[in-house]
Amino acid sequence: LAGVQRPSRGVIRVFGQDSWRNRVRALTRVGLVPEEPDLPADMSAGELSSFCGRVFRTWDSSGFAGRCNRLSIAPSLPFEHLSRGERRLLSLAVGLGGRPDLLILDDPTSGLDPAARSWLQDELIRELADRESTILLATHDMDFAERVATHVTVLHGGAMQVHETMETLKNRFWRIHLPGAAGPRDSIQETIVRDAHVVRIIRRGSGTDLVVKDDLGAVLGVLRSAALEPTGEAEHLSLEQVFLALCENEKEATR
Repeated sequence: LAGVQRPSRGVIRVFGQDSWRNRVRALTRVGLVPEEPDLPADMSAGELSSFCGRVFRTWDSSGFAGRCNRLSIAPSLPFEHLSRGERRLLSLAVGLGGRPDLLILDDPTSGLDPAARSWLQDELIRELADRESTILLATHDMDFAERVATHVTVLHGGAMQVHETMETLKNRFWRIHLPGAAGPRDSIQETIVRDAHVVRIIRRGSGTDLVVKDDLGAVLGVLRSAALEPTGEAEHLSLEQVFLALCENEKEATR
């Protein structure tokens, strides 16, 4: 997307521009924050603001200064003398400072303490609320993604597993619990494993959890026909649990 690497096939367009062939034109409305901050080592936050103000027509120097102040980043301290967390936060402040229409974030919470993660979450939500910006977040931090994302794409094994709204995705998955005494018996085990709607079977000391996708009623019907009654109500999964259900190679797991 950022025109750093040539696609192995196909074309990637950002705002209608080929990001490999027309990188400068494609990225005029894009902010990029890489996983490893790579700002000039000898530049301070103040010097970075002055530099970016000459490069980006939309640079918001006062907004940038306000973010640095809230993050307690010294305006005169060179980038190389900042802590790892401070470097990441300064890189994020620079990415937001150009007021981009598209902000690309690569694992932005890596190395951040809980307070900094909370700041990042609030800052991104504020940015979206104040402007019609799009944020593309690539992350392994499912809890953070679940708090800020409106749409989810899951990539696994080089292929896209799902691409839909967060609400739609989470409403497609449930977990039901079978108590230890009523765990799946050999007589229906094959039926449950073969059922396309049961995507994970998790054995626990207290019984068995079934992770169900799309058709909860069909699975409950199979269980009840075998005189198996789940304990309690079916529960929706967290985003991390949905990810595991989509990407685990084996149906059965032990927890």
